[in-house]
Amino acid sequence: MNAQLIKKYTQRAVLVLSLFLVPAGMLLHANEVASMWSRLYGNASTNQHRYQIMLNMVELDSRDLGPVYLQALEEQLRGYQNIQETTERFAANQLIILILRQLGQQRVTESADAVWNMLEINPQVNVMSEAVRTLGRIEATQYSGRLALMLRNMNLQVSPLTERREIEAVALNTVVALERLREPVGFEPVFFAANGWYSTQSGVRAAAREALPEIVQDPTDILMDITRGNTSIEVKQLAFRVGLDSNAPEPRKAEFAARSLEHALGVSPRTRIEEQALKSLRMNALGAIRDLEHKADRAVPSMARMLSGYRSDRLYDEDEMLALISAMGTFNNDDSVRALAGFMRYQTERRERGLTPDSPRIPRATIMALGNTGNPIAMEDLNMVVFSDQWESGVRREARAALDRIMN
Repeated sequence: MNAQLIKKYTQRAVLVLSLFLVPAGMLLHANEVASMWSRLYGNASTNQHRYQIMLNMVELDSRDLGPVYLQALEEQLRGYQNIQETTERFAANQLIILILRQLGQQRVTESADAVWNMLEINPQVNVMSEAVRTLGRIEATQYSGRLALMLRNMNLQVSPLTERREIEAVALNTVVALERLREPVGFEPVFFAANGWYSTQSGVRAAAREALPEIVQDPTDILMDITRGNTSIEVKQLAFRVGLDSNAPEPRKAEFAARSLEHALGVSPRTRIEEQALKSLRMNALGAIRDLEHKADRAVPSMARMLSGYRSDRLYDEDEMLALISAMGTFNNDDSVRALAGFMRYQTERRERGLTPDSPRIPRATIMALGNTGNPIAMEDLNMVVFSDQWESGVRREARAALDRIMN
């Protein structure tokens, strides 16, 4: 029998002996059990042998072994960079992954520094993935900023890894870790991961979208900073969707919709595609302003500005005007109703001059919206419609019905 076989059988004998020792060890104090396994592990001469002993430790599923796992990781930290032989490095990585997994599952919080240090010196995809996952499991919030920076770099395809699929694997686990840590610093890079270069198959973008509501309950201010700081209208649209889908209280969502409309009105499109995207963003903001029960006064100046833009330069098409008027009809404060009533007066005065409306739907929608406000300020301009012989009878009937709703 050659020396290699003798060594193999010797290792197996040690493992069998260790298994016999486990039941007896259970009767010992926790520190004695840990000490026993620490000695067995320390007597192993190779990483392959250490791996086999570690597997037996894992079978015990004992929290008492946390210090042994940490000690094992620190030992690997001291020697890993000196490993030159490929087979030995592979064996070391197998062992390191197993150790990291146990540190995470056992919630060994004091291992955070060692886990991060291993992540920094070992650019192997499975080790990096397990390390970031472990930092999330042990709730190492002190490393949230570094993980956020790491994900931000991967969003830009900057990584010690070179293979696309490897970067995606680490990015996915980093997203999951930041979701667990729930620190605001992780929100922005996870947001951009949700709209990043990652393939559908990798699951990164889907995981990032699901993580966002968990990381920050009310991301309104972060999202507005993202919206203002990026020229991409696609990013602005994503920020709006994330804000409305967040766990923010409704008044904050209403405020966010108002601020988003305000911002969209200040952006000048450079292409036809951007023009259509901006229209979509304005329409979505108006829809949210209309549908949310809470009414943010901040939305009123922007909506009044849109009415003025239509009157002076026909800046908005029929669909957008109908969405605008419908949203304004859900506000009953005086400023909003005055702006909408003034728009109705403008339409009546044009009709009195013999000008046909650009769209018959716009005056009808304005009348209905004024009636929905329930605000008496609208009555004068609705009466102007009722007593104008330039409006069709159907329009006048709608104005009477709107007046009835206000008075009743």
